[in-house]
Amino acid sequence: MIANVTKEGNKVIIDLSGTLDVAHQAKFKEALTKEIPSDKPQVVLNFKGVDFIDSSCLGALIAMTRMVREKGGDVRLACLNSEVTSVFQITRLDKIFPIFEKTEEAVNSF
Repeated sequence: MIANVTKEGNKVIIDLSGTLDVAHQAKFKEALTKEIPSDKPQVVLNFKGVDFIDSSCLGALIAMTRMVREKGGDVRLACLNSEVTSVFQITRLDKIFPIFEKTEEAVNSF
């Protein structure tokens, strides 16, 4: 799993790639929480390079989202392929996370 982080003020874009499974859960959780601003963070997760996500990483994503929302911010998801979208639909997490086709759309939605 590779995570590149771009920060500008309280906006954070995290570009993810690879497989997000239990073997990468600790690194995924660290990438999600390490660069989050303390005041009203606006986080966009770019899933363009992600080919799979399992329940352990979904749990880390939910925990990070809870933390971000407690700080007055929110999380957006972008560029999910059909398989990753299916996971979010099956788990009904597509009702919790705003999902966008492009990263720019997600950034502009705040």
